[in-house]
Amino acid sequence: MSLLEVDGNAIASLTCEPASLALPPVLRVNVSDGYERDSGRWARLRGRCFLVPSDADGRARLEAYCADLAKPRPPNPYGKAAVLQRSNDGRPTAVIPPAVARDGRAVCLFDEDGSLSDVAVRVLDERGTPTAQFALRGACPLTNIEVTTYSRDHAFLLRATAADCCVVPLQASSEDDGQRARQFGTWLRQRNKFANAGRGAWLTSATDGSLELVIDRNALTDVEPRGPSSPAFPPPPDVVPPPPPSMDNANQRAAADFYNSLKRTRQQGERGQTRIYHLRRLNNWVKAEIISQACKGKEAPAILDLACGKGGDLGKFIRAAPGRYVGVDIAKTSLEDAVERLESDSRRWGAVPVTLVECSLGGSSILEAAPRQVYADSTWSTAPYAVPPSLFDVASMQFALHYMFESEQRASRLFSDVFGALKPGGSLVATTVNCTALCARILSTANPASSDMTPPSTDIAEWYVAVVDHEPPMDEKGLTLLKDALKRRRRVLEVWLSKETYLQLCGLEPGAETPRCGLRYWFRLLDGDGSTAVDAPEWLAPREVIDDLAQKAGLRVDGYTPFAEFVEARAQTPEGRASLERMGVPDTSGSLSQAEWDVASLYVVLRLTKPIIAGPDPMALAFGKVKKAWGSRWDGLKGAEKISLVQRCASGQSGWEPPPQSLAVDADFGDDDDEAPLAVDNDFGDDDDEDMLGPASPSYPPPPLRPRASSSPIMTG
Repeated sequence: MSLLEVDGNAIASLTCEPASLALPPVLRVNVSDGYERDSGRWARLRGRCFLVPSDADGRARLEAYCADLAKPRPPNPYGKAAVLQRSNDGRPTAVIPPAVARDGRAVCLFDEDGSLSDVAVRVLDERGTPTAQFALRGACPLTNIEVTTYSRDHAFLLRATAADCCVVPLQASSEDDGQRARQFGTWLRQRNKFANAGRGAWLTSATDGSLELVIDRNALTDVEPRGPSSPAFPPPPDVVPPPPPSMDNANQRAAADFYNSLKRTRQQGERGQTRIYHLRRLNNWVKAEIISQACKGKEAPAILDLACGKGGDLGKFIRAAPGRYVGVDIAKTSLEDAVERLESDSRRWGAVPVTLVECSLGGSSILEAAPRQVYADSTWSTAPYAVPPSLFDVASMQFALHYMFESEQRASRLFSDVFGALKPGGSLVATTVNCTALCARILSTANPASSDMTPPSTDIAEWYVAVVDHEPPMDEKGLTLLKDALKRRRRVLEVWLSKETYLQLCGLEPGAETPRCGLRYWFRLLDGDGSTAVDAPEWLAPREVIDDLAQKAGLRVDGYTPFAEFVEARAQTPEGRASLERMGVPDTSGSLSQAEWDVASLYVVLRLTKPIIAGPDPMALAFGKVKKAWGSRWDGLKGAEKISLVQRCASGQSGWEPPPQSLAVDADFGDDDDEAPLAVDNDFGDDDDEDMLGPASPSYPPPPLRPRASSSPIMTG
């Protein structure tokens, strides 16, 4: 027998039925990390048993506790799970899900591995003709799945992944099967559908493109229980698990080394000598505006600062009175500078929980625990650390997103991490390079590098370079000699790229298609004659690729605004104009130099949001349930009586059930599947389907045609 203890208060003494789970003497749930609102964190727990109280008082307290768990907590409409046990990486391995206790028993889900088996999947059109076939493998009791109908009732699917259903990940049996399965998954995601895979089973597309099976837990009961040796409550391991595979490399280290070498502060005199003083002020103003807008209306927001660097935006975040701050960066020296900033502003930051983490973003998932250098409680240490999931109201990534596009895998991992870290309704605000504008600058001004120029590295034989120079003003009479003007010209920006990359952008590389990711250039932003503000490799991040990868991760693209448009829109408002003046953005002419504007035009403001999936209307669900219970007597009720009964049912009160008509046994008694049946989408002729899976058209569209040689595929969007 075990004692369930919540925040030090005894709830009930419990036993497990069936005895498939070895419970510890005390099951402790604490408010700090004892709850989980994201069902995706525990929906894959295969094992299910019931916790039975030993006496009537314990039963009453347990029922009240389960009812509280099931109570909706906006923005999550489905309550929260009580976590009884977590793995070393923070993943729940035993939970009480948000479901009302039945017959005085509480459901308990726990970690139990099932044996792997092969699953054959066939996709049929409305005429029964197979349009796709592939084999999958997973811990699934089904061996054959035929897909003929689809549904969009995602609210039902979210409810189904609670106590009654389990999510089973499926892997492809071969590379060819994997490609066909991903194509089918992409087809489902594009139409916001899931496939009906039989009674109590549904195929859905995961964020990484793989397929998952949501299946009724009753279909899993043919798996033998493991008995008291079940590993749901394992002893702690003797060794730290190895870190997940990292994608860190020389390019990322080059960027880290450069930012580690920068000075954190400048003297007042040095600030005035920089060639890009007002550009720096403009960049700071843009960051302050988008951070303020993202935090507006949020009380004590939790902040995730990605690529936080030396903490240059700490002053912007503290104005929002954050309840928590986590900063992540690849450069340890930069993080140490951020600690100095925090300590120097301890009056404002002293009460805010702060964590700084050294990590290569996109190289390994920040949501998975791995040994990392972590600053917390005013101390550096090396320990397994994972960014808490579904915790943050605002994520920020300033002038760094383009570093993720070295590969599609790195960029995809970054977007998946952002989705996992944000609360529903939370946003990522970012500033990054405008791929279209940068390509236009390269294609219109780049030339082979001259011998008197210093390339960023010697690993490239032939370099092309595009430059932005500050042109000195000519005198009114035009008497300034050209050679004198050239002497006074000051270079502001150099964009270096290999000849191969240049030809790819021009569409002149024979037999080669321009890749979506991995097009490297070197961005050298000059601060003065002997100093640089940026001197590191970067990668083109096309708009359409950002949209695609963000949407695959589950994020909604809410804004992609060039700097010039953003500044113009904000400068039209009195408060925007006042903040521009207050932060010293305009120069003495009331604007920026042409060279600074040219550089600013290469950036955009990006905003991505984790959508809030609205739950079903409880009144609508209650209406169907009450009407079914009353049957033919429903039509005899008055309108006010109907409304009162539905309101009682929707609020969980009793008294909405009809009085018994006779002593005859109600064949539906005890059937708690009273909600409206799952809607089946069988409209194969609607606009968004257009017989996509019918034999009259290919099951999946052919790959896009290669662009003409005279145009660049990056120069779109």
